[in-house]
Order: sequence, then C-alpha cells, then structure tokens
Amino acid sequence: MKSFWVLGALIPFVSHAQASMQGNDMIVTANRMPQSINNVLAPFTVISAKQIEQMQVKSIADVLAMQPGVQIRRSGGRGTATSLSIRGSNSNQTLVLIDGVRAMNASAGSGSFNFLPTSMVERIEIIRGPRAARYGADAMAGVVNIITKPSAKEKVNRLRLGLGAHNYWQSGWRFVHPIGDDTQFQANLDAEGSDGYNFKPDSTPAHNYGYSTQQALFTLQHRFNDNWSADGEMILNRGHGQYNGYGMTTEANNTLIQQYFSSSLFYDSDAYSSHWNLNYGVDDSRDYSSSYSRFVTQRYAGSWLNSWQLNDNWQIDAGIDARQSDLGRSSIEYSQTKRYNIGGYSSVSYMQGPYHVDASLRQDHNERYGNNTTYSVAGGWSYLSNQQVTLSYGTAFHAPSFNDLYWPLSYGYQGNPNLKPEKSQNLELGFKGQIQNIHYQWNLYHTNYRDLIETTSDYSTSENISKARIMGSELILKFATGPIQQQLSYTYLDSENKQTNKVLIYRPWNSGKWQADWLVLPKLNLHTGINWSGHRFSSSTERLPSYWTMNIAAGYQFTSAFKLSASVHNLFDRDYQQVASYLAPGIQTNLTAQYDF
Repeated sequence: MKSFWVLGALIPFVSHAQASMQGNDMIVTANRMPQSINNVLAPFTVISAKQIEQMQVKSIADVLAMQPGVQIRRSGGRGTATSLSIRGSNSNQTLVLIDGVRAMNASAGSGSFNFLPTSMVERIEIIRGPRAARYGADAMAGVVNIITKPSAKEKVNRLRLGLGAHNYWQSGWRFVHPIGDDTQFQANLDAEGSDGYNFKPDSTPAHNYGYSTQQALFTLQHRFNDNWSADGEMILNRGHGQYNGYGMTTEANNTLIQQYFSSSLFYDSDAYSSHWNLNYGVDDSRDYSSSYSRFVTQRYAGSWLNSWQLNDNWQIDAGIDARQSDLGRSSIEYSQTKRYNIGGYSSVSYMQGPYHVDASLRQDHNERYGNNTTYSVAGGWSYLSNQQVTLSYGTAFHAPSFNDLYWPLSYGYQGNPNLKPEKSQNLELGFKGQIQNIHYQWNLYHTNYRDLIETTSDYSTSENISKARIMGSELILKFATGPIQQQLSYTYLDSENKQTNKVLIYRPWNSGKWQADWLVLPKLNLHTGINWSGHRFSSSTERLPSYWTMNIAAGYQFTSAFKLSASVHNLFDRDYQQVASYLAPGIQTNLTAQYDF
C-alpha cells in the first residue's frame, strides 16, 4: 500500500493543465452552510436531478450504488433490508440526512434513506471521509444528504406513469409553483409496487417477495426580503414488503410508516449567515413474522448554525444542535427508552493565495454515554490554477444504538448499557484538478477503528472488543469523448480485523464504476452504466465471487410536454449476490411516460 502514497505524491506533477477548475456551484453538506465547491477540501460527489432522471433507476440506493467509494448491499430485491457502506465502513457509520436533517434509526443506529422515490430528489450530495467535527455522531465514513427542495422560481406540473418486470408499476405527480414573487409551493405524490421475485430459491415453499410504497412530500418556501427567508416541509411514507430473514423457512412481512416535519428560518448577508431549524420525525416499523414486533422511534431536534465572513481571508463557523430519541411506544421492553444529545462546534477557515486551511472542533454530550470530543484539520495547496493537493486528519465516533445498549434478555442475549462509542482516526492525502479535458480526483486514506461493537463469543451480549484498519485509494475521472460525457471510478480497499487478522466481511479489494451519457439527437438521450465488484468474504471462510452488471437507459422527448423513457437493468442477466444466500435481481425492463401540463 505504501506504493499508492508514493505514486499519489508524484503523478499530478507530470502534466500541466489547460483549463480552470469547476465553476462557482454551491454545496451545503461539507460544512453545514452553503459554500463554493472550489472551497471544499473534502472529497465529494454531487448528483443532480437531471443525472438521476437519465439513469432511470427505481431507488436512491440504485443511484448511490453507482457513486465512487460507495457499496450497496440488499438482502434480495427492492423493499428488503438495504445497507450503505462508504469506504468500507459499517452501514451505521455513515450519516444520512434529508434536507440537512438527520434520518438515522435510533433502535438499529443505521440510516433511513431508501424510502424516498428518485422523482422527489432535487440532488444528492455525498461527502467522503469523517465529518464528526461538524455533525457529531455517526459521520465516521461520510455524509449523504438527500435534498428535495426545488430551485427558486421553478415551475412544474408533471404526471408520471411506469411499468416494468415482475409486474412493477409506478405513478407519480409533481407540482411546483410560485405563489406571487416571493413564495413557492411544492407537492409530490408517488406510489409504486411489484410482485417481486424469488430471491431465496432454497426456501419452502418457493414464492416471490413483493413490495408496495406510497409517499407524499410538501414544501413551502418564502422570502421575506433580501436577507430573511423561511421554509417548511412535511414528508409522509408508508411501505409494505415481504422478506425472508436468516433461518426462516417462510416469508415475513414488514410495514413501515414514516413522518417528517421540519421548519427553518434563514438570515443571509455578505458578512453573516444564520440558520435555525426545528424538526420532528417518527419511524413506525411493524414486523409480522413468527411473532409480532413494533419499533417506534420518535425524534425531536433543533439546530442553530452561523457563519461569519470576516474578510477575504478568514471565515468562522459555529453552531449548536440538540436532539432527543424516544422508543417508548415500541413493543420491545427496553430498560431505557429515551436519551438526548447536545453538541456544539466551531471552525475556522483561512484562504490566502494558493493556500487554504480549515480546522473544526466539536463537543457532544450524550445522556447515556457522556462526552465526546472530535476534531479535524485540513490543508490545501493549489500549486497551479487548476491543480490542488490536500492533506487532512480527522477523528469521529459512532454512538451505540438502543439495541446495542438496552435490548432485553431474549434467547440468552441482552444489550450492554456500559458500551462506549466506536471511534476512528482518518489520515488522507488527496489530489484534484484538470489535465487537458479530464477532471480528476485521487484520494488515499488510512482509517483506524477502535472500540468496535461486536457480539461476544458466547452470544450473550455486545462489547467494545474489536479493532479494524482500512487503507484505500479511489480514483475518479470525468471527461468527454466527443458528445459522450463519461465518469470512471476505481476503488482499492485493504481492510483488516485487528482481532482476527482477517479481511473485513463484504469489503471487496477492488471495485469500479463507469457511466456515460450521450445526447444522440436534440430529443434523444442515452445512458449506460457498469458496476463491477471484486470478490469479497461474507464470513471468515465463505467467499462471494466477483460480479459486474450493466444498465442502459434511453429517453425521447416527443413534444415539449411528453417524454417516454425505457431502461434495461442487469442487461446480460448476470447471477450474483450482494448478501450471501440472497439472489440479486436478474434482467429487468422498465418503461416510463411523463407529461408536463
């Protein structure tokens, strides 16, 4: 792995660039406040609504699966358990946000991101690397922010209908309309379902596992004057899915009901910006298997974020946030059902000529496990007008979930209220810029994890007994070949469980993605994508073979109002498994029509 660091230090200097870096587009996730993408030192990816539409995928998980450094694992098809891993992390070590608000499940501790349909997404921002010094718990490997709020002055009245393999159906309506000069209203209604397929062929009796979902999203945005603005948001979701869990011989059913309410107030001027937010969310998961269980998580949260632009060189950010989780309505009799967390952070950014330095410090106090301090420092040097090298170091932690801490005694296992947070330290070297017509990012990172929570050898409880090390390199290239826009990414991952000296499960050494978009005619666009994963282990001895899949999609704009799109996923009908014993979907065809009124 040392050779990666040496090559990384040498290669960007062998070519001279011809063009400038990207323009002044803004990103909000890296530092929790809007900033130019040219001022972001952390590796990031932004996926626009247009890119998502061209991909013609059904879920946010399908969008994320094609992004650099991201691995998605599903226990079967759409509607089944889905986990997100960035840079080889566990699924609960990536912070998931919806419009900047936490969407983390308090009982299991993982992100809840896959219920929103892609038609409701305005863009997705992915930050790779630790951001705990800004966000607190769970931002160990990165942050995924799913943004649904429309652009200012956007006007849409769109009906969408779709059909596909396995009796898939989908219908949706999106309405975005200004009310006067200063107010904008959005309504999104969506429903979809499928009979599914048999992803557990060894189960008896054999049958398909279907799902259905219904969603509604409403937002209202208003600008009072040049400085003050506000918005409110409501998201409602109901989903029902069939699944086959570990050791089950018959199907089980799960119903998930989710509600999110959020309100924000903004003040913006040249020298000072402030953002106040209050939000409430509830996840109500009902499981109908051999026995009925219900997990209800209520979340109350608020934040106050501030940014001061002192002059052309100095910027200071500071903020405070608080949240409380309540599982008191669950059928599981946890010994504790509530906990609160209060955190505050401050950061300073200095830019002078080709140099940029950013440092952050955060303190969190949690009712159940005490105080945690995290920090990060990063530096960038633009040694040419369009070439930059960065070096960063950051600490992070993951909070134990309610299941880890307070699971009641059942079949000889119970939670451990004395668990400590998992912790990590990440060192990273990065290069980005443009050589001729090729935009590139090359990042090399070394992450140490300690106090990882694992089940004890006698399966009686969980303890902080594990350590792990992950070293990786990711290369991302964006370029045009004539009229074809392409993105190519490759990730090398070297992981080790320090207790067993074995590779971490479900971490492929090698993986790569390729996407291409081609505007063939003024009214016809084509998209294709290939996702390749090298072999990985699902246990200490069971090895899953490598696989690759290819998707193609096309859209034709018949009139200014009517568009017809078609896609084929897993074009060559490859057999593969993302989770051991669960077959991934075979070839799938879909047809979607949309009409703008």
